[in-house]
Amino acid sequence: MLLRISCKPRILCKRSILFDSTNGGNKDAEESSKTDAKTSPNKELKLEKDEEVKKTAQPSYLGYLSGVITSVWPLGNVISGVTIGKEDKSTERVVPVAVKRASREEVTQKTDLLVKKFLLAESTQSRILRVEELNRHLMNYPASRLAAIEKTKLIPSLLKFRAHSPDEYLKEESRQCLALLGYCDPPKGKGVRVLSIDGGGTRGILGLEVLGQLEKEAGNKKICELFDIVIGVSTGAILAVLLGAKRKSVEECKSIYLDLSRQLFNQGRLSGVSGLLMSHSYYNSKKWIEILQNVIGADVSVISTARNPNSPKLAIISSIVNAPQLQPYIFRNYEHPAGRDSHFRGGTKNLLYEAVQCSSAAPGYFAEVPLGTIVHQDGGVLVNNPTAIAIHAMSDLLPPDTYFRLNPYMSFPYTLDEIDPDKLLQMRRDSLLYVRRNRNKISLAAEQLAMPPTILQQCKRIIFDLRSHWGKYKV
Repeated sequence: MLLRISCKPRILCKRSILFDSTNGGNKDAEESSKTDAKTSPNKELKLEKDEEVKKTAQPSYLGYLSGVITSVWPLGNVISGVTIGKEDKSTERVVPVAVKRASREEVTQKTDLLVKKFLLAESTQSRILRVEELNRHLMNYPASRLAAIEKTKLIPSLLKFRAHSPDEYLKEESRQCLALLGYCDPPKGKGVRVLSIDGGGTRGILGLEVLGQLEKEAGNKKICELFDIVIGVSTGAILAVLLGAKRKSVEECKSIYLDLSRQLFNQGRLSGVSGLLMSHSYYNSKKWIEILQNVIGADVSVISTARNPNSPKLAIISSIVNAPQLQPYIFRNYEHPAGRDSHFRGGTKNLLYEAVQCSSAAPGYFAEVPLGTIVHQDGGVLVNNPTAIAIHAMSDLLPPDTYFRLNPYMSFPYTLDEIDPDKLLQMRRDSLLYVRRNRNKISLAAEQLAMPPTILQQCKRIIFDLRSHWGKYKV
């Protein structure tokens, strides 16, 4: 089942409803670059034994507003050292990157060695050290998971430690290792339950009202308990992290989200305009980072959210804007099964707050975010409806009563950074009215989410589980 929560404008006026169009993500080849950017350019580059530093020039990026600025500024004017309207190679950004020196054969040999060391470890402390080392290796070389799972005892051992180890930390490391290997437990419900949350600034409060009603209809279960995967973009990325990775209830999320909005959008117009001209950011991006670090954590990685048994799979979408063409990037807390690479670029190594910062870097509101050699902007620039990434050819292939789109209408065109108390109150009234009028639809969605698997599905999942524990795991 797939549920899409939309926060985009959909204004009710004289009984006519204007529906927003959905943006599908364009397919792109999986990232195959040999370079691996360890940190952003502003941080010291930390190297491992098999890496060396090389510098690569990246074209300067003026931002989404460049077209607007060049239309009112004479060609060739310079703002902040960037020449507008013509290419200037002198302004290219030189980025240090960590280049892997190891060949494919060396990586395979190291993978085999690390797996053997883990399997031969006898004490709890030794197993922890070995699985930590294996996790680091799998993050640096995601393709090595294919060689790792060929060792038939690896998956059963990890499943055993995940379930029965007396040490909680070893359980967490085992869960993370399974996620990096692309291992996926069968869904707990009748089918895979996907929650897709659009962007929309402070209009995200509308989506929270709908999700709050969904929690009530499902017996007061949290969103993280109702869905197997949560995917979000822009504002939806913030909500996806709070509801999925942080496992907050909708009411807790609502309080955090409103407080976050008031802190961020309470800014004078003069500083906003100057920031827009100097750094393409109306709002203080440094303050935004501090807020995200306080709410999410400064050292929490995306993949670490897979360590909790109650966390759903998480996908945060940004847009790559310094490539020949716009393309989505997926920050995720899982890897795909070995041999089944994604159609989209992405990874598990970044920090969680960085993922949200990239996904919510709306042009004009916040500065673009350089991470290594990639410059990220708001995922909504390309795919404000991340459903297209969660499931391809969705509308034609899904059976009835499996795709629910809940898109509250608005009586006023609220801005992304709306914090006026009266308008926020009216926004809540709009969402409550939508909930009342669509209660049957929400109840049906809750019913589908709570539906148990069929007897045949239960049997298949039991067989899958047994095969995995017996060393017969297959993709």
